[in-house]
Amino acid sequence: MPNPGFQGMKDNVLWRGTGAQATLNENGSVTIQGAKKFETLVLDIPSTAVGTYVLGQNENAAATFVIKSGAEEYTYTTGTDNPDAGQIKITEYDSEAKTITGTFRFNSFLVDDNPGMEPVLNFQEGIIYKVPVL
Repeated sequence: MPNPGFQGMKDNVLWRGTGAQATLNENGSVTIQGAKKFETLVLDIPSTAVGTYVLGQNENAAATFVIKSGAEEYTYTTGTDNPDAGQIKITEYDSEAKTITGTFRFNSFLVDDNPGMEPVLNFQEGIIYKVPVL
């Protein structure tokens, strides 16, 4: 695992984001983001506290995956009415080194119906490893 690392099994294929970073927002929430070519994964959680954040219940904890294809942009999200969406588990927040570590898994759904795109996108075995918090 590279240090820092942000990766997971996207629809059973290894996906590794580069340039992973987390942003500590003014309200205490955290946005973790990484990208691979034309794909961006964003995880939002309400705080840096160690614990498990359930996805799909509200906007405080969510996963969003964006695919850019030419001028088109396709967005998958865990939404707010999806009780089986998944979870983000924070196992360590190092306030001195300003890094965050944890795991994630989720099912997300295409926001706008498009016949050329799969309606569901799945991530399993996701790892957040010592991602810098800005």
